[in-house]
Amino acid sequence: MPSRLVRAVLVVSLLSSAAPAPAWAPAPLPKPDEADRLFRQGMDAFEGRSDQVDEAKARKLFARASARGHPVAACSYAWMVYHGAGGPIDVDAGLKAIEKSVPALREKAKAGNVYAQEMYAALLAYGIGVERNDQEAVTWIKKAANNGRAGAMAFLGMMYGQGRGVEQDNKASFEWTRKGVEAGDATAMVWLGYAYANGTGVEKDPKKAAEWYRKGADKGCTHAMVTLGSAYAEGLGVEKDEKQAVKWYKKAADRGYLRAMHALGTIYETGQGAPADRAEALKWYKKAAELGDRDAKEKVKELGGE
Repeated sequence: MPSRLVRAVLVVSLLSSAAPAPAWAPAPLPKPDEADRLFRQGMDAFEGRSDQVDEAKARKLFARASARGHPVAACSYAWMVYHGAGGPIDVDAGLKAIEKSVPALREKAKAGNVYAQEMYAALLAYGIGVERNDQEAVTWIKKAANNGRAGAMAFLGMMYGQGRGVEQDNKASFEWTRKGVEAGDATAMVWLGYAYANGTGVEKDPKKAAEWYRKGADKGCTHAMVTLGSAYAEGLGVEKDEKQAVKWYKKAADRGYLRAMHALGTIYETGQGAPADRAEALKWYKKAAELGDRDAKEKVKELGGE
């Protein structure tokens, strides 16, 4: 947690009780734990621990915590801007903010902050704001996972499954992903579904895969909603049902998920999955374009929507 100038707060408080504060007096500093409180509320919304996943709420809370000097929140907010999670996408601004946040994030990771360890590992694994380094990423993921971070557990499972930074081990991949689910991470439910869909460390079972996608979707995970929609569209683990596919894409799109908006635009443009409807296609492409989807902007022009 960022340090606070407690003495300054006390001085301001004493001045206020003695006489009206002069025009040059600094505004009262936030409480020492305010930034961390906001950050943890953001993580709760992001992971859907006490309620459904709410990425828009998480993004706002991370922004507020970042404004109060929370280094992990600063990077988390920048990560969401970079990916367009919970709001408009802006790859350039997101990347710039991530790069700015890395030094402080790394120091927090070294100091044992599990959230910082997980976030720094993600940057290393994807080469965002830092040079990609799978081995180092696994080192940090293991630290966070072994200290109870649900997201890190599932992330470690993914790294084992892909053999990135560690020897491929499908059984370890499944077990770590399962631990992430048990620890309460909604996105881990999608990855556990993938494990059953592909037979990674467990007997292949498309039906169980779809069940886990639904569990994640019911928790409000937009990634799970789109994956469940795709399962219905292709008849994987569930009876093929294009109406159900569109239903789940729309649920994700209504929560601001760009990939779902673009998918709906494609469905209505091509007539594959629903009757072709140029106006409906334009509606969804425009929604995605307004949030920064460059390909969607081109589609809007192509369909004469501008």
